[in-house]
Amino acid sequence: MRYIWYDLIGSFGVGVIICTYIFHFNKMTAKTNLQKSNDQPLSCQLETSLTREQLLELYRFLKMTRMFDEITVRLKRQAKLTGGVFTSLGQEATAVGTAFALEKQDFIAPLIRDIGAVFVKGIIPRTIFAQYLGKANAPSRATDVQFHFADLEKGFVGPISHLGDMIPVMTGVLLAARMKKENRVAVAYIGEGASSTGAFHEGVNFAAVQKLPLITIIENNGYAYSTPTRNQCAAAHFVDKAIGYGILGLTVDGNDIVACYETMKKAVEHARTGNGSVLIEAMTYRRKGHAEHDNQSYVPAGEIDFWAKTNDPIDRYERFLTTEKIASVEELNAIVAEVEKYLESELAIAEDAHFPEAVAAETFKTVVSIALGEAKNDFALIALFDCLDTILIATALLVISISLYELFIGELKVPDWMLVRNLSELKAKFTFVIIPVMAVKFLQKLLQGEDALTTLYYGVSIALVILALAAFNYVSEKEKMDELKIHPEEDETRAQDLT
Repeated sequence: MRYIWYDLIGSFGVGVIICTYIFHFNKMTAKTNLQKSNDQPLSCQLETSLTREQLLELYRFLKMTRMFDEITVRLKRQAKLTGGVFTSLGQEATAVGTAFALEKQDFIAPLIRDIGAVFVKGIIPRTIFAQYLGKANAPSRATDVQFHFADLEKGFVGPISHLGDMIPVMTGVLLAARMKKENRVAVAYIGEGASSTGAFHEGVNFAAVQKLPLITIIENNGYAYSTPTRNQCAAAHFVDKAIGYGILGLTVDGNDIVACYETMKKAVEHARTGNGSVLIEAMTYRRKGHAEHDNQSYVPAGEIDFWAKTNDPIDRYERFLTTEKIASVEELNAIVAEVEKYLESELAIAEDAHFPEAVAAETFKTVVSIALGEAKNDFALIALFDCLDTILIATALLVISISLYELFIGELKVPDWMLVRNLSELKAKFTFVIIPVMAVKFLQKLLQGEDALTTLYYGVSIALVILALAAFNYVSEKEKMDELKIHPEEDETRAQDLT
């Protein structure tokens, strides 16, 4: 009977553990299982101040963002891109909708997935294609193969790898704007993972205290690289962090582009009218890995498909446009065709551009060719190499002369202008000149394959160098031995002093 009770208690305990796990798992993955209670397909917010022309322009930017990403993935698979490819699949509406609510003079600091915001701010696709392809006409001149560049005229400061660090940069932009009496708003886009960094805290807190018109947008896409949100932050909602800084906090459906615009419009008005900073949490989802190399093995089965089928931002917006009679399917298809043609033409322009000339490599090649006796026209470098002969022989003879003078005649005084403390230091400096010069010249003649007379000439030069080093070492050792010699008269005087 006693063992039966043990079995019952054990079974009950296991049941409690399993139920607790299931409860917490469902709670943690509530975002994944998010559905409308009426099972109706998701659309967009109906109330909007946007005109029909603006709504269609939003659609153009939205499709341009996704189609641009599709092209970069294609280029990556064709081995035309050497850098990483970071797509915004599934969260395009957040970047496009929020940036669309800004004015021309406003600044943005986007993330690697906010290419849509960059397009809205006026950066044309060929510029970013040139960056990715490493072309000479790219803003970074092929020193970087991401859109890590800036266009201050258009209010765009490119992202960097350090998470959250663009928030303090935007506070600096706003401080400068305040001193210049410029009416600017600045936006810093971050992922939810970056909100756990010190840079986030310092930047948002400083902007809050200074009442700077900074809008920080947390794109909560479910994963900080491969870490689920629940494993890197215990807060139920990231927007709650706004309370601690004393600033306005707003939440928006990041896959509803109309809601993103209207929420951002409210935030911009709040910030621009002197009410201080704003923190926005956009609820969205990243349907691709951190980059193309990320296979998303950490994502639960079925999660990506669920979001693709039920909460795609483009599907929702197309449903909104057609249901509300704003545009027909044919009109939307025409916009897509126009965007496709435009992007392909922009890509062609970027691909036709030249790669940068390897200037540094060419200079090195010229030096090597001179050493090999192949360069005949670069007279300045040839003269420089020939001067090494004179330096080599003159320095060797000077070291030998100084050493012999000190050995047979006496101490040689060193002039003040030589910037050395004594003769030994002077000889040491000369010796350190000889060694590298000798090595370079010997290598040059060896590679050139000179005749017997030239070889004899350099053989004598090397012999002089060896003789100079030997004389220097002999004199140095003699000086040390002289210092160690016993001098009876000095010892007797010292003994008398002691007594």
